[in-house]
Amino acid sequence: MKQLKRERYRNMVKRINDLPDDKQMFVIGIINGMLLTEETKNETKMAEKVG
Repeated sequence: MKQLKRERYRNMVKRINDLPDDKQMFVIGIINGMLLTEETKNETKMAEKVG
């Protein structure tokens, strides 16, 4: 299972590297945004549990 995720991630990184620079920044921005919202959700859940 972990191997599959790693493989998928590698393929995604390869595809991003093939993009022109301006598109790369755009995609990376989106991914960072997704990661941030995911982290925020987790923090909110933890805060709700504590509170």
